[in-house]
Amino acid sequence: MRKIALLPAEDKEKDKNGVTLHRLFALLTRAEYDVCICLPSSARAVTDEALKTAARGASVLYFDDMPPANIEFAIVLGGDGCMLRASHTFCGIPLLGVNLGRIGYIAEIEADELELIERALLGDYRIEERMMLMAQIERDGELIWQSGAALNDIVVSHGTLSRMATIELSCGEDEPERYYADGIIFATPTGSTAYSMSAGGPIVDPSIDCICVTPICPHSLLTRPMIFSAENIISCRAAEDCRSELFITVDGSENIQLLKTGIVRIKKSDVRTKLVRVKNGGFRSVFRKKLARP
Repeated sequence: MRKIALLPAEDKEKDKNGVTLHRLFALLTRAEYDVCICLPSSARAVTDEALKTAARGASVLYFDDMPPANIEFAIVLGGDGCMLRASHTFCGIPLLGVNLGRIGYIAEIEADELELIERALLGDYRIEERMMLMAQIERDGELIWQSGAALNDIVVSHGTLSRMATIELSCGEDEPERYYADGIIFATPTGSTAYSMSAGGPIVDPSIDCICVTPICPHSLLTRPMIFSAENIISCRAAEDCRSELFITVDGSENIQLLKTGIVRIKKSDVRTKLVRVKNGGFRSVFRKKLARP
């Protein structure tokens, strides 16, 4: 029997009474799939009657366990945040997103389009691979921290005080460039339509492998976003005269302080996210439809 992972919406308000979860579980069991419901570890102590009802006949796995073996693909309920978290946990497993959020740019279908999942169950789908990033912190030549893979972006920015940061960025043998800004966004092509776009960065076709470098509120008329080859390793650090604490966030979650003696290395991850696609059309049509919303 073929196996599918099902990730319920983390925000119960997005799927009230588990209506979408019930419909999906019924659809999958009719198609004679072995369904594995996957939950964050924090849900172990939570009693949810809607989930208990839907889970009858399904195995339950928690995120701090390894992803189940022999999964054909995982169906993710929720918004883009849920898709990002799933891309971290289910590395190498194709993800099919069902949007229950506001935009759902990464998700493939809306909650009222569940019939399209039947096409995927019949094998009528394609896999779209997306580049991911990773970050490392070095201090005195020693690796002291390494991030997981990021589907959207890695951000180096100042802390809670509204004080401009001074950041030095270098790539290859080039001289370091100083940025006077609130921070710098290092985005994948997928993440080019997220925080980077809001900060004035370019929109990039997600089939391209590259690193978008977008300064956040730079205090210079000449500082502009740049696109680097994904084969480059980009380094940044707090300048000696930087008066702000710097922090690194990975896809909006991890928050690691960068001390002044630390150097951040940003590079392409060996891991790629696999997205299940059942609709026709490319990223431009999705971009116009979803990001043109008010």
